[in-house]
Amino acid sequence: MQVTSTLVGELTVDEVLERLDEILRKYEDLTPRGIRVSNSLHQRGISGEFRGVPIAMAPSLYPQDQIQVEFDDE
Repeated sequence: MQVTSTLVGELTVDEVLERLDEILRKYEDLTPRGIRVSNSLHQRGISGEFRGVPIAMAPSLYPQDQIQVEFDDE
């Protein structure tokens, strides 16, 4: 299962991480496999891992600022 969130406006890195946290809490009964972020968010420092979930840049999310969380379907 994938959850995609399009971010509107100039959000800070902390605000983006807060959105990620909201998604992970909303789907806490599922196991997150990975997080994809748009190029612009990756260039602003959203990379590495968040709460133990790896973050990767996804050029396909261009041109909007987007985050996408992939969960195990089980």
